[in-house]
Amino acid sequence: MSDKKMFQSELVKNMKAELGGEYQQKELDYILEAMKAVMRKTIRNGRGVDLKHFGSIIPYNNKARICTNPQTKVKFHKDACVTVKFRSTVRLKEFVNS
Repeated sequence: MSDKKMFQSELVKNMKAELGGEYQQKELDYILEAMKAVMRKTIRNGRGVDLKHFGSIIPYNNKARICTNPQTKVKFHKDACVTVKFRSTVRLKEFVNS
């Protein structure tokens, strides 16, 4: 497996090729940006996003806690925060591993 990431511009080019060139690259980029904006707002509101046959993006609430710096052993308080987790579907895992 390659360590190289696919950036948005390459993703949009591949989307255009997959769709047979029916859409302009600017249109696909606009659609992708709109999708990301909707997903960000949904996650910010505490709801997950489920993409069929791909996976789920789920907000996860971390509790406030006392942490320790492993090098200096100094304890400090970490406030509660929200992180995002991704859970892939079985179908995606099977596709990647086949």
